[in-house]
Amino acid sequence: MTNDLAVLITEIDANLSHAESLAAGLSHLQFNWRPDPASWSIGQCLSHLNVADGQDLAPLRAAIAEGKSRQLTGDGPFTYGFFSRKFVAS
Repeated sequence: MTNDLAVLITEIDANLSHAESLAAGLSHLQFNWRPDPASWSIGQCLSHLNVADGQDLAPLRAAIAEGKSRQLTGDGPFTYGFFSRKFVAS
């Protein structure tokens, strides 16, 4: 496993753990409470992240399969451009 992939897996695990800690111990009412009608609850925020990020999986899998079929590989560490860094930072 490359270092980039190991770091990514570690970050994903940390994000999942953080999301679980946010919701741990909350009642159903607390999990779904909204501070006002225009705001989202914790549950709605987590659901949105799952839906939005889930839409990325199919294109990523297809791109990985295409790259493997064409034997496209590279050696890291890889760097990201300006817009990618800004997106990740946001």
